[in-house]
Amino acid sequence: METMGIWPALTPLLLAAVGVERAVEIIWNYLEWLLLGVFKWEPAQLKAPQYLQFKSGTSLVFGVVIGILLTNATTIRLFAYLQPLAPGLLDAMPPAWDVLITGFVIGAAAKPIHDLLGIITQFKNVLENWAMRHREEARAALADGVLKLAQSEAQATVDIPGIGPARLPTSGAGRGYGLDDDDEPVDEKTATERYMEMLRNQTMR
Repeated sequence: METMGIWPALTPLLLAAVGVERAVEIIWNYLEWLLLGVFKWEPAQLKAPQYLQFKSGTSLVFGVVIGILLTNATTIRLFAYLQPLAPGLLDAMPPAWDVLITGFVIGAAAKPIHDLLGIITQFKNVLENWAMRHREEARAALADGVLKLAQSEAQATVDIPGIGPARLPTSGAGRGYGLDDDDEPVDEKTATERYMEMLRNQTMR
C-alpha cells in the first residue's frame, strides 16, 4: 500500500521537473541564438568541451532556481505529500525548508529527464534515417532495373532504312500485329513501361 501511495506524491514533482526541463531548454535556445547572431560565435564553439561543461553546470543552477520559484508559487510540497505515509515523523519540517528541498529535487530531476528525452530523440532520428536510406536503396534498385530492361529491349530492335529503329516482333504479338480477334487494339505495355510505372508508384509514396 505504501508503494502505491507514494505515486500521488511523486507525480506532481515529475510533471514539475518536465516543465522545468523545457523551460531551461528554451532559455538556452535563446541564449545560444544571441551568441550566434549577436556575438558572432561559430557553431563549433557551442560544441567545445569547456562550453558544454559550463552549460551543464549552469543548467543545474537554472533548474534549481526555477524549481524553487515554482514550488513557492504553487502548492507542490514534497514533505507535505509524504506526511500521510509517515505520520508524526515529518510534522516538524518547517515550510520554508519544504519549499527549498522540493525545489532542489525538482531542479535536480530536470537533468535526467533532459538526458532521457535526448535518448528518445536520437532513437527517433536513427529510425527515420534508416527508413529514408531503405527507400533510397529501393528506388535505386528500381532505377537500375529500368536501365537494364531498356538496354535489353534496345538489343531487340533493328534499324530499317527510311524508317529508323523498329522493334522486332515477339512470339506473343503474332496475331494481327497487336489486334485481337475482334480487330480491337490490344493494350500492350513493354517491360520497361511497366517497370517505369512501378518506379513512379514507388517514388510517390
